[in-house]
Amino acid sequence: MSAPIYQVMPNLTIEEYEDLRESIRTHGVLVPIEVDERGDILDGHHRAAACDELGITYPTVVREGLDENAKLRHVLTLNLDRRHLTRDQRADLVGRLRQRGMSLRAIADVVKVPKSTVADDLAPVRTRTPDPEFITGRDGKTYPATSATSATSATEERPEEESIAEFDTLSAVADAVEGLGRVKPSSLAAAVPHRRRLTTAKRLRRLGRVLGDIAWCLETMERQGDG
Repeated sequence: MSAPIYQVMPNLTIEEYEDLRESIRTHGVLVPIEVDERGDILDGHHRAAACDELGITYPTVVREGLDENAKLRHVLTLNLDRRHLTRDQRADLVGRLRQRGMSLRAIADVVKVPKSTVADDLAPVRTRTPDPEFITGRDGKTYPATSATSATSATEERPEEESIAEFDTLSAVADAVEGLGRVKPSSLAAAVPHRRRLTTAKRLRRLGRVLGDIAWCLETMERQGDG
């Protein structure tokens, strides 16, 4: 599947995704996946992922003749018409759109909120450099920036208590991973229910990439002497 260039909406929760997958398993894909001329998915990232897991070929509709701004607006219009965002989710979306270079007025128009609301959503992050949408990993390849690397770049702007809590969480994850390393992979895999195997595998691969990104950030900070 092509990289999710136009996936700017918040991801579905695990429960929402599993409900979607079971619906597709039972009823098939009711709404075709939209792609551009290159085959990049505009709308239907979660439907496509569920179909890939189920081994189902999904129907597509090609949207031609749209420039990048028009594609982004099309994607947002489709998704915002059928999904209700919480205040935090909206603020996160507003931040992503601002990082992509959209003006406050353009964001307000597409999200359908007053310009003042957009300004309020952006206020908490104005004092620091926006997080990158993509980072270069240790292998030299470019990956979408993860929430973990975003959290790392924002640490200086957060209270010390939150930084300590994040460190404790990261240490707990490291301890857990080390513990798993002492168990045979086949034994761990055998404990996963059949219907959850592919989903669990994909989540573990994403986790591996996140952990690798965090390790790369730590090593880079150490080499650069970033205290």
